[in-house]
Amino acid sequence: MKAAFIKQTGSFKEIQVGDLPMPKTKADEVLVRVIAVSVNYVDTFVRGGGFKTKMNFPFVIGRDAVGEVAETNNGFVKGQLVWTNSMGYDGRTGTTSEFVAIPKDRLFIAPKVDPIKLVASVHSSATAAIILKDILEINKGKKILIEGGAGHVGRKLVELANLEGLIVSTTSNQKGFCQIKTIGIQELF
Repeated sequence: MKAAFIKQTGSFKEIQVGDLPMPKTKADEVLVRVIAVSVNYVDTFVRGGGFKTKMNFPFVIGRDAVGEVAETNNGFVKGQLVWTNSMGYDGRTGTTSEFVAIPKDRLFIAPKVDPIKLVASVHSSATAAIILKDILEINKGKKILIEGGAGHVGRKLVELANLEGLIVSTTSNQKGFCQIKTIGIQELF
C-alpha cells in the first residue's frame, strides 16, 4: 500500500512516499480505506520531533482522515463512511496512507457530506468541542469571549458556543467581521 512516512524525525525532507505493508488490525481496531486526509500544524511538530510522542518507524504521518470501512468489525459495516482524528500520536500510526487500522474508540460515523470538506473541519471542530465541553464545562446562557473568532478554530468555537446556547462575544481582525457576523455573535470587538 502507498503511504507518506518518515524513518526519522526531522525536516519535511524526511517525508517519503512509498510502499508499506498493509496494516494488520488488532481486536479493537477497524481497517479503513482512506479517502481524504488533512495536514495540521501539529503534524509538523510530530514529524520534526518537537512534539515528543511514541513512534514506530517507518512512521506514517498525519492525524485526521475520512474513509470507508474496509471490513466489517467492531460494530462498523463495510463501506460505511467514517472519520477519525488524533491519530499519528501516542504510538498510533498516522493516516496518510491508502489504509489505516483505527482504534474503534477513535472512529466515528460520518454524516453524508463531502469527505474533503469534512476532513478539513475535523481537527478544528474537535478542538473547539474539547475546549468548550471538557475544559470550560460550559453552561447554557453563560457569556463567553472568543478571541480570534474568524480563525479556523475560532469560527468553530463561535458556532458550537451558539449551538450550546452561550452568549458569544468575539474579537476579530476587520477582514473577519463580515464573515463572523453571520454565525450568531452578540458582540464583536
